[in-house]
Amino acid sequence: MDIDVYQQCPCHSEKKIKFCCGKEVVAGLNDVLDKSQAGQTAAALEQIDRLIARDGEKDCLATLRIKILMSLGQVEEAVAANERFLGRNPGHFLGLQNRSMLWLMEGDVKQSYESLQDAIDSVSGPRIPSSFSKAFETLGAMLFRAGLVLAGRQHLEAALRINPENEQAQMLLMEATQLRGLLMFLVRPFELPKVPQGDAPWIKKYENVGRAMKRGQFRKARQILNKALELAPQEQALLEADAVVATAGLEPVDLNRAFRAMGQDGRFAYHQRLEAEAIAQLVETEDWETLDEVVVTYPLEDFEAISTAALSNRRLRQINVDGMEADENGPPPRMACRRWRICRWSGGWLPFTAGRPTAPLV
Repeated sequence: MDIDVYQQCPCHSEKKIKFCCGKEVVAGLNDVLDKSQAGQTAAALEQIDRLIARDGEKDCLATLRIKILMSLGQVEEAVAANERFLGRNPGHFLGLQNRSMLWLMEGDVKQSYESLQDAIDSVSGPRIPSSFSKAFETLGAMLFRAGLVLAGRQHLEAALRINPENEQAQMLLMEATQLRGLLMFLVRPFELPKVPQGDAPWIKKYENVGRAMKRGQFRKARQILNKALELAPQEQALLEADAVVATAGLEPVDLNRAFRAMGQDGRFAYHQRLEAEAIAQLVETEDWETLDEVVVTYPLEDFEAISTAALSNRRLRQINVDGMEADENGPPPRMACRRWRICRWSGGWLPFTAGRPTAPLV
């Protein structure tokens, strides 16, 4: 293939090849890309090594070499090459992004998270390079695998905000919300409440929290929110935002604290407090207090309409109610549906049961 010298240089300096380090090795870059696209990865790596031996470790060659080393699983060599790149370009988003992915290849999710936050913080201006979409997608998938469902969802959503055409992120998000046994309130997206009207000092900081979250700067959002909470520690919108921002982080203590604060605040609607307390119960911390089951009963005015709606919902499936005994709230169940193992219709009443995902909930 013939490289267009007016396309962005592989070193991601935001300059075109014609005006950057790639202009001196265009023919060599063509050869490398031809081999790489033909699946001759090892040959492409050998070609890059020859170019580096001849022309020096130019950044355009270094970044391609790091990418190929990662694809070959040569993590140790890729780490060394990436650190040399960062030594020449301190704080470069691509080097920090590669560092995040390399930590992930070594199985360290927390270090990967921190490095990706370093990378996104290093991007100035409104435009976020599209490569971040793949990075957030990859880390999000690993967070789900590690059982960090809420953080995984936030990362996949960040990937789609950066690149709405990221089909892999779309598929992963869809699959993640349909995991067998996943509780309903872990499936829905957690969004910041609207910015209140007024000129209180904390409101401007809260607006900046929203901007940071949209860019995927979850760590920065936490730092700004903490400053806002210092100004208005009892503000209801900030308490809810505290919980939402905690879902994007990896610290169970933050999740437990933030959602428990919501659950104990009578200003929130009852269903919000119930959900918040249930999430707090799901997160293991040193002050864990076991709650085997919470049952809340809601009266239904039109059982037949709700039954029809339930049976038409593809996320619910009907289960056999024969032999189910009546409870103290009503007659034996006339029907039951199950999805995420959290709901049962009993006569004209709807008991909602919440607990840990591993609990046998009905």
